[in-house]
Formats: sequence, structure tokens, C-alpha cells
Amino acid sequence: MPYYLYKLKFTTPVRFGIDKASSNLTTTAFTANADTLFSAICNEWVRIFGVEGLEGLVSLAKDGNFLVSDLFPYRNIVDGEGNTQDCEIYMPKPAIMVERDLDSVNSKVDSVSKKKLKKMTHVDIGRIDDYLRFLKSGGDMSFGMDRDLIYSEEQNVRVSKTYGEEPLPYQVAAVRFKKDAGLCFIAKLGDETKDKLDIVMDSLSTTGIGGKRTSGFGKFQLDDKKQEISENSHAFKSYGKLGKMLGKDGNVYISLSCIVPGEDELGAILNGDSYYQLILRKGFIYSGNYSNTNIKRKQLAMLKAGACLSEPVEGSIPDVATDGGHSVYRYGKAMFLGVTI
Repeated sequence: MPYYLYKLKFTTPVRFGIDKASSNLTTTAFTANADTLFSAICNEWVRIFGVEGLEGLVSLAKDGNFLVSDLFPYRNIVDGEGNTQDCEIYMPKPAIMVERDLDSVNSKVDSVSKKKLKKMTHVDIGRIDDYLRFLKSGGDMSFGMDRDLIYSEEQNVRVSKTYGEEPLPYQVAAVRFKKDAGLCFIAKLGDETKDKLDIVMDSLSTTGIGGKRTSGFGKFQLDDKKQEISENSHAFKSYGKLGKMLGKDGNVYISLSCIVPGEDELGAILNGDSYYQLILRKGFIYSGNYSNTNIKRKQLAMLKAGACLSEPVEGSIPDVATDGGHSVYRYGKAMFLGVTI
């Protein structure tokens, strides 16, 4: 089943909540997890194709026939004439430990590099090999993302009309992407599902993604060239590199999505050869068919994208409903890069 790359060039600011208890309107993330993306797709899908269509999509996802990655920052590499020569895609820094080659590491330079590496949040997917090589032997660090080339944060003032007698101003943090940058995701799906996803994403581009959409946030233009990604991809060199790793075998499997492992897959996570970070996913259920009031969904710990596992897992889509009128699903299926160290 083929993989496709969808590139979102934002025409307005966009905001996403951060994965911390301190999250509020004055803080924002610049990317979103796969479960957030999947929820946005589902909300638009049911509006266009109805409940039966949505049930079909969820069934495909559960069977592994519809997979999406997290939303990743990208930057087009443009020449002096404005032509795109390549595209850098950045994923969360893989959480892996590699035995260092002490004979090839300069201790003074290594100390400075460790500090830079600690601050680094994302690395170029097309240069994963360089990142792994650096962990072992040190050297060049140009595989990291320079946030100043991707986006800038801004504070927007809005006025509340729902509390008290007088309208009150409040601040909303958001991200504005640079001219040649945006967010993208990878989808694994069949031709019929792709035709429907194209319709949904075109519609979603006008309704927006992320928070504060009613304030005009989150609108984007969708790149018409929804590129199929394979090792034979000719559009850009980076796409070919990505295709050589996507869904392939290796001795390390790097996740491109947040994952909820199935109960029978916990052995692959807890075997001592896997490295990962956990994120706590929670929130409210916004559905008039579920309850007359907003109810919190079940909290769920997930493996953050960038987890490095010794063997692949499929992940799951658990029901996180509490006590309402229908099921509420949290997307936690896995998409991997297979690499050999």
C-alpha cells in the first residue's frame, strides 16, 4: 500500500496545545500529534461522508489500511529563481542511545555538541543516518532544525464576549510559518481512500485545523502535488531517502506517529532494547450526541513520535469514552522508519 505526503502551507496563524499540564492560551506548540490530525480528519469526514463513511474509515485504520503520521514541519529549499530544489522534513529527535566511539570524539568539542543536541527538538528525516552517526562519533550537526527558518510565535489579542457584563481582552499564542515552510504529514492508504482524503483535506483547508478556528486560525493551502513517497521517488532527493526507510525492515524502528501499543505488544516496548518518551493525552469530548455538557475523555499515556523500538508494533485505537452516547476513539496506530545501526 503506497505512502503519500500532504503539505500544508498555512495562510493564517495556527495554534496547537502543548503536551504539558501548564498548557493555556498563552502557550502554543508548532506541530500536532497524529491523534489530533486523525480527529480533525474524522470530524470533516463525517460531515462529508456521514456516520457510515466515518465508521468505514475507523475500520480501515484499525486494520492498518489507513495510517497517518504526526504533523511535521517542512521547509522547501528554493533557488534564486524561486524554484523548489528539495524539501526538508523534520521529525521529533529520535529517542535512542548509541554506544559512542570514544577514540573519534574530541572531548572539548563533544561537550559543546551535547549542549546543542539537548536543545535540539527536531531532525531532518532525510539525514537520520547523519544523526545516528553523530551520536556514535560526533561531527557535523547540520541535521537539526533551525526554528527561525520555519516559524515564529506571536501573541494575538482577542475579546471575550461570554463572561461578565463587559467584554474582556485576552491573549492567544499562535504560530506563523515562514514563506517556504509549513506542516506536512505522511498517509498510508489505498486509491479509493486517497480520493476521499483529498476531498476532506481540501475542505479542511478552509475550515482550519488546530485551536481557535472560529477566530480564523488554522487555514491553509494544500499542495496540489500530493507526492507518492517510495525509494524510487524522483521529485526530490529527500523523498527518495525517506522512501528507502518507510515501512522497511531494520534493527531499529523509529516511530513517525504517537502510539498506543496493544496489550500483546508491550513486550516489544519493555524489553530493555527500546527507547521512548511518554506523553499524556487528555481533553474534553465535544459532541452534542455524546452529552449535553463537555465531558473529559479518559487520560491515556502514549509513546511520543521518535520512539525507537527493537521490533515494530501495530498500535491500537482505544475507546476513551467515559459515560456518554457513543464511542470516542483515540488514534494510536504506528508508522515506522526502519533503519540499521
